[in-house]
Amino acid sequence: MKRMQPYESIQNEEWRPIPGYEGVYSASSLGRIRREPYIMAASPRNRWGYRLVGLRNNGKGSGYTVHRLVAKAFLGELPKRYNCHHKDGDKENNTLSNLEYITVDRHAKLTLQMGQRNPPPGLRGEASPKSKLTDVQRLEIIQSTERCCALAERYRVHNSTISRIKNGRRWIPAISTR
Repeated sequence: MKRMQPYESIQNEEWRPIPGYEGVYSASSLGRIRREPYIMAASPRNRWGYRLVGLRNNGKGSGYTVHRLVAKAFLGELPKRYNCHHKDGDKENNTLSNLEYITVDRHAKLTLQMGQRNPPPGLRGEASPKSKLTDVQRLEIIQSTERCCALAERYRVHNSTISRIKNGRRWIPAISTR
């Protein structure tokens, strides 16, 4: 497949300039990106599964996710502490009707409900699917007078994990216990 194809309009497709790239690149309501007069083919996915495109302006190039460019062109700048969310959970569906800006907290809850494999950063304590310890075990470790190596062996984690829990640098519980 060619990286760029001549632009052909699709019925009910609306195009808007991408902020910062006005007059060079546009995004469509159907999730396509173009550089006049060509449609850019979406390149490979990033490690989170989102489609990427490379944009160049004044000799400088940058890579962007397609869904963020579409949202930026139609919904405006992404507010702080917000994420661009696919309503149906399909990262391939970059149409405007499938995109919305929602808070980081709401996005974390929705991605877990949708069963996406990689939950967003910010989940702490036993709420994290990668957790090897429970909140109760964490409290036992904090209150214990045993050596770190003995606790590490008992809970089957590394010594440094125990040390960081005891020193308050690791394992922030979902609900504070202090």
